[in-house]
Parts: sequence; C-alpha cells; structure tokens
Amino acid sequence: MALEKQTALIIELGTMGEKIPGLDPEPIIQNIVNKSEAIGDKITLIQAKYDQYKARKKMKDDEANAKAKEEIKKIINDYKEALIAMVNEKIAQIKAEWKRIKEALLAIPEDVKSAIQNILTPPAITAPPAAPNPIYALEVAAQTKRQLLSILNTIGPSMITLIGAATLILFELPEPVLAVGATIKALDTLINTIPV
Repeated sequence: MALEKQTALIIELGTMGEKIPGLDPEPIIQNIVNKSEAIGDKITLIQAKYDQYKARKKMKDDEANAKAKEEIKKIINDYKEALIAMVNEKIAQIKAEWKRIKEALLAIPEDVKSAIQNILTPPAITAPPAAPNPIYALEVAAQTKRQLLSILNTIGPSMITLIGAATLILFELPEPVLAVGATIKALDTLINTIPV
C-alpha cells in the first residue's frame, strides 16, 4: 500500500535529523499509553467486569485475573499500534525542525557582529580622492539586518512547530532545546541593536 511506503519514508527521513536525547518511539508511545485517560478508563472497566465474575463465582480468581490481563494487554497493544505512525511522523518533524534551527542559529551571531563592525568601521580609503561612504555602510547594515530578521522569522515558526509536535506526543523536550527559545528572543534583541 502507498501509505505504508509513506510511513516507511517518514521513518527513514526522521533518522537524518539531529539527535535529541530521549526522542525514541517506544518510550514515547508507552508514556502516551500511561497518560491516556481513555485507556485508564477501559482498564478500570475490564478489571471491574472480572471482579464481578469473581464475586459471583462465575470464574475462578486465577482464570478471571488471566482473562483480565489478556484483555488489557490486547487493548494496550492495539492502542500502541495505532500510535506508531503518528509518533514516528512527529519524531521526524521534531528532528528536522531541530536541525534547521541549529543550522540557522550558528550563522546569526557572526553576521550580527560583522554588520555592527561594518557600520562602526568606515571603509578603507583606496585612492585619492576616495572617501568613506557612510550611506553605503548603513545600506549594507540594513540589508544584513533584514536578512537576519528573515532567518529569525523562519526559526521562530520552526521552534513553534517543534514544540507543538513534542507536546502532541507528550514528549518533554530537554532543557537545551527549550533554551533555544530564549536564545531566539535574545538574538532578536541583538539584531535590533544594529543601528539602522
């Protein structure tokens, strides 16, 4: 089926992204199952049903416990099976967004530093009667600032997408990943110090 190919491709592409500690499907799926109120309610109903069978002497205790355990296991396994594709898709999305964010962030501080230096340091005088052209330097700085803001305007939504995907699969992002949000805000402030 075409959907199976798509799911396999998502998993393959997801392995290309940046590694984030704890971002593995098995524990994430187990965490979703553990926190699912619907599954908890079903387990409670199953246990209550077999408790009644035991109380009414319709089943022996061992047999009722075994049947309850079997039914609960089937419900949990079916639920896990239904989650696999969605969790793998979100993991691939998180990895891809994280890689994009990290690559964009690496270039920004040097670009900001260069832009500020270009404004503060007049261009070299090459030959008479050449003179520094502050208007040109400001235009270069303004262009650099626009480019950097464009990068940040890409990173911000990527970070929102990453956090949204992690939240959807109940994955608690590691502190270094969350710190990037504060870094994005700090870089926005830094870029706005470019005096143009």
